[in-house]
Amino acid sequence: MRADLEGTGARRAVVLAGGRGVRRGSLTDDVPKPLLEVAGRPFLEWVLRSIREADVTEVVIAAGYRASQIEALFRSVSFRGLSLTVLSERTPLGTAGAIANACNVMTGDEPVLVTNGDSCVATDLSIAFSRLTPDLDATMLSVTVADRSRFGRVEVTRDGVLARLGSPAAGKGLINAGVYVLRRRLVRDFSKSRPLSLERDVLPRLITAGAKIGVVTVEAPFIDIGVPDSLEVASRWVSQNLSSAR
Repeated sequence: MRADLEGTGARRAVVLAGGRGVRRGSLTDDVPKPLLEVAGRPFLEWVLRSIREADVTEVVIAAGYRASQIEALFRSVSFRGLSLTVLSERTPLGTAGAIANACNVMTGDEPVLVTNGDSCVATDLSIAFSRLTPDLDATMLSVTVADRSRFGRVEVTRDGVLARLGSPAAGKGLINAGVYVLRRRLVRDFSKSRPLSLERDVLPRLITAGAKIGVVTVEAPFIDIGVPDSLEVASRWVSQNLSSAR
């Protein structure tokens, strides 16, 4: 389903909204995780508002579990300045497979912003575009959290390039914020196997092959509503940290 709205331009984004949300238990039995209500709106709406503020004009939402609900929402809700397409997976594609599938329907060949539909970092996402220098194949946003025991840690080389995505570890440190800008040539080189995970399958292979993924560290509030207990504080987080909520 496509909902064409105002605006054209070179900045495009993919929002990954296909997960089942098993850690949310019964909350996601009848609704996909990105549509859980936060601050009076489906959380996915807050993600889209954040993307819009980065001057993105074309968004593909990669939907999977209960995709019809996401399609229904964007038949009735408009986002000024965004052209929205909802792609429904017939079979599970994994995060990397969903990105490749979304890029196949996008116009142009410019780098694409990728975000998760169930997490948000309160910063100007334009930085992920502006830090994509000619010597880099991609950029990835990273944030510092007080306890990364529920998140994968990020290991960075001295010149700011991703060295490894590690397992969760207790204590303060850098984590992956789930926001990337990927050159389209990189996406075209993804394996054709499905399902295919960006973090588990693709990024390790790219690093081994010599790809340079610049890590952009931002000091900004971060929330992931897929993590236990986070949904309880999500409404307050949105009202305190997102300008579009005020």
